[in-house]
Amino acid sequence: ATMKAFAKNSLPGLIRLYFDNVRFVNSNRDDVKFSMDFLTEIENVIEAWFDFTKFNGGLPILPGSLRSFSVIYCGLTGTLEHLVDNTEASLDRVWLTGNKFTGTVPEKISEHPL
Repeated sequence: ATMKAFAKNSLPGLIRLYFDNVRFVNSNRDDVKFSMDFLTEIENVIEAWFDFTKFNGGLPILPGSLRSFSVIYCGLTGTLEHLVDNTEASLDRVWLTGNKFTGTVPEKISEHPL
């Protein structure tokens, strides 16, 4: 089973997810990285923090319930567009330091009042 299927079937009621500094290994104790796409399947999550946990790829489409999101030094790449793809999402706290994002900050985020 994939991580995405696991999240959809096993974690639907989860509202807070903390994977800070987690290292995933296979049976040979080799480091394993996977995408963050599983987060899309956790529909009720309001807080998700993954600081220092290494992933492949970029940001997933975030659940509409998500309010607080932290991915400090997670090895993520790509753009920040998925931060605003879900029109239901209402993030009020986001931490993105230490990744390799490219492009510009989406207008919806850059105009958010402080």
